[in-house]
Amino acid sequence: MHRYEFSGHYECSIDVKHRTTLPKNLRESLGDDFCIGVSMELNCVTLYPGPIWQAIADSMRAIPATNISAYQYAGTFRGFSFIGQNFDAQGRVVLPELLIEYVGLSGPAMYVGNGDRIDIRGRDEVLRISNATRADAPSMLEQVEEISGEAMRIALELADRPPDVNDNQDPDENSGGTID
Repeated sequence: MHRYEFSGHYECSIDVKHRTTLPKNLRESLGDDFCIGVSMELNCVTLYPGPIWQAIADSMRAIPATNISAYQYAGTFRGFSFIGQNFDAQGRVVLPELLIEYVGLSGPAMYVGNGDRIDIRGRDEVLRISNATRADAPSMLEQVEEISGEAMRIALELADRPPDVNDNQDPDENSGGTID
């Protein structure tokens, strides 16, 4: 599967017809077939690349109807998700009015790169979340370290080590040695 990595904050506008134009770099990375939906937290509009949406949908299909709260959550999540979306000739996409109303999106808005997806949040909400995160950063960082611990340690070690002279050699160059 293609690896998606969205990051950064971008000011955006949403016109009276609920159309918005993403920056070209985000449009190109998102692709031609994507989902406009609600975030996993059910609190903002989120744009999911097609394969990411499909992976989420596949995992939600496994939720049994007997697990009522999880089933209701999955139904709400899927009910506010619109698959098979694409951009018009001007690079715009129409956000569903009911979705905008459900998440309470109003006023100046921002695109927020969020790993493998793009959130669309009100500017005030972005600042509120960012300030709350900054205030709780030490305990959040501990959680990140616990979750990513070993993978992060290895990545940092690899980033800090000097390149090995053999790293860029063709593997076949060293395969013709003799044994004494």
